[in-house]
Amino acid sequence: MDYDMEKMSAFALMSYLVRSEMMMSKRWLQNMDLKPHQAGILFILDRDGSMSQKELARVLRQTPPSVTNAIQKMEQKGYILRKSDEKDQRMLRLHLTEKSQKYLSQVKQTFRQMEAELFEGISKEEKEELRKILLRMLRNVEKNKDNDRKETFESREK
Repeated sequence: MDYDMEKMSAFALMSYLVRSEMMMSKRWLQNMDLKPHQAGILFILDRDGSMSQKELARVLRQTPPSVTNAIQKMEQKGYILRKSDEKDQRMLRLHLTEKSQKYLSQVKQTFRQMEAELFEGISKEEKEELRKILLRMLRNVEKNKDNDRKETFESREK
């Protein structure tokens, strides 16, 4: 069944776009045996250098246990190496391996191609305006993330 996207709300369109982009990312990264969130971890470690799992979780805005599975799988595949911190031997730091360094340029190229396809026919000005809007939306989410929505929904039912 085809839906008329012109009638969809902005929220529904964003949800549809995110799902579609995630499926496209999975297809494009499949030959490297990477998932989109794992590619994101590679980008972060490449940009910021080695870090602890706790620091990575903070950057990803997730809890440390929630990134454990991804880290373990990436370590098994040879993309990440855990090494003891030079200053604090009790802490393990995540490092990119030679394999991940080798694939990183390919992953970046893949995402540049995806971005080019996604923004085809959209001007630089429109792209920048969208970026500003998305940043405001993220700030709204951050500002409101601690609100108890359950109470709001219960009060609406009365």
